[in-house]
Amino acid sequence: MASFDDMLRGANDRMDFDPYLCPVDPQRDWCLTFKAQPKKTVGMEFQKLWQTAWKDGEIDPSKPAEKTTSKLKLNHGDCNTTWTFSNEKFAMQGVGKLLTGDYKVNLSGTAEAKYLKSAWKLVGLATLSTPDLGGAKINSSLEFEHESTGAQKLKPKINFELQEEINVGLSGEHDTKDLQKGLFQVVYSPKDQGRFWMRGNVKSQEFGAGCDNKVNDNIEHSFEGTYNWGGAEGIKGTNFGLRGGVDYSLSDQTSLTAAASWGKDVNVNQTVEHKCDKNWTVSATQSFDQELVGTKQGAYHIGFAATYKL
Repeated sequence: MASFDDMLRGANDRMDFDPYLCPVDPQRDWCLTFKAQPKKTVGMEFQKLWQTAWKDGEIDPSKPAEKTTSKLKLNHGDCNTTWTFSNEKFAMQGVGKLLTGDYKVNLSGTAEAKYLKSAWKLVGLATLSTPDLGGAKINSSLEFEHESTGAQKLKPKINFELQEEINVGLSGEHDTKDLQKGLFQVVYSPKDQGRFWMRGNVKSQEFGAGCDNKVNDNIEHSFEGTYNWGGAEGIKGTNFGLRGGVDYSLSDQTSLTAAASWGKDVNVNQTVEHKCDKNWTVSATQSFDQELVGTKQGAYHIGFAATYKL
């Protein structure tokens, strides 16, 4: 069964919305990626990225303008490991199965060293998935983070599947002192009829209701209306907002993804991706952020990417 995050992952990605409201990554100007799988148990990826990071209206010098990353993924049978090397950090992650019967338990651990900032972080994660317990199934996880600064985070998540079509979930983040993030959601998934949800964020004080529908094999839509009870400004000075996203398969080789949101400001972005052949894929991403009109950063941005898969 699906986890809390998986329930609305497709809709969130389509609408370009992060329910946890994490800081956005730097703007990607150019990105070149090479992927290979020399054998079933080995995966490799190399990436060269040109990016621009902004902070308080100025270019952020703490983020490198050029970033190189390589990843090595190994399947050891009992566990999988991922080794990441970049000009910002080194990281290692291991994922293993503790129980594989009716009750499924996975354990994972990550060690990360950011040598540019002389900082490190350790992350431990345990997940549990249960069989049918009298009409309900449970998918839960508990993640713990510890940083070199002494900061600690506890991230519990739980999703209840009721009679296959209804899911109720909770997600939180606590820094051992105060609640930092708190989300809840109810998702109704009638068979072959899309998804419908209500959800809220108790920290940003926002409530939303939306739908996710597959119109046909080539078109998928996601839309959500929101209301903020904390007084945050939305459309035309109200407390209401709208967001939406679409996925279009324009042909066997070309796809279009577009997202837009309307609150205090209007934000629009789209990505066109084209598969040139069995190896090469290219894409272009455009974005417009009304909040940045008249700033040094500028409201409009375009970025390009190319991927070669061996």
